[in-house]
Amino acid sequence: MAFGVGTAACVPCGLARSETTRTAPVGANRLTASLPPRKVRRKLRHIRDGDARNRSVAREPLCIVVWDEMFVCRDCLPVIVFPREVLDAHAAATNRFCGIRHAAGWDASEDVRNSHTAPTPGMLATPTFREGFAELGKRGMTFDAWLYHPQIAEVTDLARAFPDQPIVFDHFGGPLGIGPYEGKQAEIFGQWKQDVAELATCKNVVAKLGGLVMAINGFGFHKRERPATSDELVAATRDYHLHMIDCFGAERCMFESNFPVDKVSCSYRVLWNSFKKIAAGFSAAEKAALFHDTAARTYLRG
Repeated sequence: MAFGVGTAACVPCGLARSETTRTAPVGANRLTASLPPRKVRRKLRHIRDGDARNRSVAREPLCIVVWDEMFVCRDCLPVIVFPREVLDAHAAATNRFCGIRHAAGWDASEDVRNSHTAPTPGMLATPTFREGFAELGKRGMTFDAWLYHPQIAEVTDLARAFPDQPIVFDHFGGPLGIGPYEGKQAEIFGQWKQDVAELATCKNVVAKLGGLVMAINGFGFHKRERPATSDELVAATRDYHLHMIDCFGAERCMFESNFPVDKVSCSYRVLWNSFKKIAAGFSAAEKAALFHDTAARTYLRG
């Protein structure tokens, strides 16, 4: 499961985000900063201690991915620290920090919201990004890649450039079904299948199966008066799941909820029931990989 933390103020100077418009997400063009160790420890204390709001996290410590959304005012940008120090600070704060996700979702259409990190076109190929990216491999950390389906080839290029770096392909590569992509699902699915098959040839990439019923995917479940049933989810998404498993193999795939984002379309229980139905025909070993083993092998450290 994933747990994210963020800051409501500029970390270096403490200026509240609401008090200024001069804020920027750190990491727009490079793998960059997050909270200093003291603040990381405070943010993660409830995970270690298992407070009432996160009992399930404390009880099931496997495969927790922690990432930060840190904002700093533009006046402080020159004084923040960058990849090496940030990764080491997180690692020192908790043994559950095993990698990062840097959202790279970008599309030219104004109808598609770009990721909160304010990515630029082709960001994953830039020298600055890759300089920071290289720091992950030195520490045995993972990288979660989240972007949109026209960008899948960029992940493939990144994976081939860093063949020893574990990369997690998130949310099926974000097949879009809104804006200029609305009503083109069949056409997009065909190209998506080719791009996924090519990416799967990179043995350092594993795939997260989930995050496919967001509003951006275009199934429209979020517009209905009643949420989707598990059978409706299976009917809409089965072909995507089976293609991913065919290409990557169950041993390189893991189911994921993407909650609370997927909550706009269905309940948590219904979503996992749909996964069970999709996996019904697989062997016991394949089910173990899909529901546990791949995630544990990918994210569990120590």
